[in-house]
Amino acid sequence: MSVRPPSAAATSSSEKGGMMAEAESDTITTQVPSRLDRLPWSRFHWRVVIGLGSVWILDGLEVTMVGNVAARLTEDGSGLDISAG
Repeated sequence: MSVRPPSAAATSSSEKGGMMAEAESDTITTQVPSRLDRLPWSRFHWRVVIGLGSVWILDGLEVTMVGNVAARLTEDGSGLDISAG
């Protein structure tokens, strides 16, 4: 990991007394992204993608089912005394 000096120090004046304040921004460069790009796509990655995709589909199905059933349960004569509000 290497640290480069800031290209220019940003300055701003504060409202109290006209004092000048300096804010420096350091840029940190790493090789982490390039190392991650070189890693091979493995069986673990497929497991994560398939697992998350399955859960995403099941979550959408569950929300749809609850939305449809809840509307029917709040109707008059449904057998349950549930109010919509």
